[in-house]
Amino acid sequence: MSVHFGRLIGSCLCVFAASAALTPASAQVTLHLTTAQGSDCTVTTDAQGLTLMPGSTDLKATGVTFSGAACSGTPPPQPDGFALSAPATVTTGTAFSVSWTVSGATSCTGTATLNGSSTNLTGWTDSTSATSPRSVTAPSDGTYVLKLKCSNAGGDANSLPATVVASAAGGGNGDNCPNPASRLMTSSITYVPSGVPPTRANVDMTSWDNIWGHASASDTLVTWPGRANAQPTILNFGKTQYLAAKFHVPAGTAATTYGWLTHTEYNYGQDLTASISTNCGDFNPVNPLCLSVTVSGQNLVPWRVPPGNFCPLTPGQDYFLNIKMTDPTRPSSTCAAGATQCAVGTANNFHVP
Repeated sequence: MSVHFGRLIGSCLCVFAASAALTPASAQVTLHLTTAQGSDCTVTTDAQGLTLMPGSTDLKATGVTFSGAACSGTPPPQPDGFALSAPATVTTGTAFSVSWTVSGATSCTGTATLNGSSTNLTGWTDSTSATSPRSVTAPSDGTYVLKLKCSNAGGDANSLPATVVASAAGGGNGDNCPNPASRLMTSSITYVPSGVPPTRANVDMTSWDNIWGHASASDTLVTWPGRANAQPTILNFGKTQYLAAKFHVPAGTAATTYGWLTHTEYNYGQDLTASISTNCGDFNPVNPLCLSVTVSGQNLVPWRVPPGNFCPLTPGQDYFLNIKMTDPTRPSSTCAAGATQCAVGTANNFHVP
């Protein structure tokens, strides 16, 4: 006959089935169980093993011991494969922030490689805190790949890798930017519609793709010109900072491809001056079509792959979209006069033939 017994493990009732004879087992029995989340639980009886309850089809196990994460009754942290938010470029020896979103973790352990080899990273590999964010310092130049494993009694959840390039010049000087200390390097971003969760924290603002290549916090990156439905609001735009978002126009981009960013009236922050230039932080481009001094709701530097009468972009060339607040002292209905930062809403628009 077929008989079974059950045990509630985490959020999963694990059912054990066996073929039972009408005589008791006379040896220790070990059951190896796996939950839907992949956590293991091992159930071991004493030397009596399993016996058939008199007058029923139920099994009785004596002297049972449990081992393994799934035996705790606690579901593992969620989600597995979570993202790490970290700047793409940092200055060697200067702290930067890494954040993540995981529920249910009691500890998180970081690992890192430097140029492909395992390495120690202050604030990352020497910490088990489950609290986000962490302040991390890269001690030497090179390409770091960061990973995080978050755990509790029920199991583990592992992050996707995040790549951070450290150099003595840092992200600003590496692009030959004027006054690199005033370049907006990282910011949190939220999306329209406002119900799209969650906010992306510490986004690398040196890249167009990282900003307008997303339309939510969980989608995959799309390179320039990005996603047509991208409506990111930059939450931490310093009044005295400038944004220099680098992008590449791929060779073979179709002629008459065109587009622009809209500076939205919601979360408008301040009136903006914007340019497209081959130089970082250049607000005096040679071509006047590549400069916009706007008010709320207007377009920022309409561009076009020739022919056309917008700011001309040449396939195969790198450019910067440069943005700053025209007059940070101007009264604003969406940014307090005493604030040092404003939320600035944008929307991406483009047409590819």
